[in-house]
Amino acid sequence: MVPRSKVRELEREIDRLREKIERLERDAKKKRDLENKNRELQDEIDNLLSKRDEMIRKQRDLVKEIEKLTDALKNVEDKNRSLVVEIDNLSRKIRDMEDAFRREKDDIIRKLEREKKDEIDAIQREKDALARKVEELTKSNRNAENNIRDLEYEVKDLKNQLERAVREKTEVVERFV
Repeated sequence: MVPRSKVRELEREIDRLREKIERLERDAKKKRDLENKNRELQDEIDNLLSKRDEMIRKQRDLVKEIEKLTDALKNVEDKNRSLVVEIDNLSRKIRDMEDAFRREKDDIIRKLEREKKDEIDAIQREKDALARKVEELTKSNRNAENNIRDLEYEVKDLKNQLERAVREKTEVVERFV
């Protein structure tokens, strides 16, 4: 027969081992939860990276469109300079003609200048709208980068927690080995 003190000692040891097993099971669950959270965060980072890449592509497209519009504006200005030269030539000829012809010339010049102003104003409005879009995309891109940075810090913290939990688990296991 086993002495009672030995039985009590074994029962205490069994209780300690049960507590240790429960603690290890909790630690393992925490580790699984952290790994799941880490996977979720990694998926979210991947999603945000693809969104950022899409925004960068859109930003490049908008920049190209602005460049095209700037070229178009330059062409319009060049055409307008040519028109001004042509108008000056016509003006010299028209001065030699009758007053009625001179009035007609003045009407043509006013019409061309109005159209020129309207066209320049329209292009300028389009250019301003595109510049605002680029600025909005830039802000959005910065926000996405900040979110990615925050998520990277969070992933790093989760990795540190996971490593700590693994170390603690290893230490506990080593104590009982």
